[in-house]
Amino acid sequence: MSNKDNKYPDIEGMTYDEAIAETEKILARLEDEELPISEVLDQSRRVVALIVHCRNKMKEVGSEVSEILKELREEQSPTSTSSSSSTSSSSDEDLFPF
Repeated sequence: MSNKDNKYPDIEGMTYDEAIAETEKILARLEDEELPISEVLDQSRRVVALIVHCRNKMKEVGSEVSEILKELREEQSPTSTSSSSSTSSSSDEDLFPF
């Protein structure tokens, strides 16, 4: 996935919100304007790279939230067994399936 980001190095520094905004802008332009096919292809590839970037950002946030929830459970029940913590970890994965 970093191969696509290498073609668009500016995407790597974008926030999730910036990437979503640009995706929406490009899609609106593709819908509203008659563009040469080469530009349609280039813009479509950029949208794919932006979507991949957004998915990666969502995965990062999901992992961080899962870690916070794990720490919270550990603070609430420091004597919990590893089997109960593995059960609750899978429920975190259900909450954040990306």
